[in-house]
Amino acid sequence: MIHNFDFYSPTEVLFDKETQKEAGKYVKKYNGHNILIVYGSDRIVKNGLLEEITSSLKNENITYHLLNGIVPNPQLGKVYEGIDLGKREKIDFLL
Repeated sequence: MIHNFDFYSPTEVLFDKETQKEAGKYVKKYNGHNILIVYGSDRIVKNGLLEEITSSLKNENITYHLLNGIVPNPQLGKVYEGIDLGKREKIDFLL
């Protein structure tokens, strides 16, 4: 069975020092309100990157959820975990 749908995927790639501290501003620019932050290892927790990102989101009053353990070509279980989390929390933006 074929399901009709529209897919629109604008992309903005930013390369600059300290851009992570402006994550909230960029999420807001694209009307993100409830986001899912996906990441691999806890290295971004240890080096403070995740805190900088989440602080920026909090400053913009953006709700976020975390999904760690993401690897290239993830196992289906992890993919379905993300899908379930997205549906349950009504995620509208991925970071």
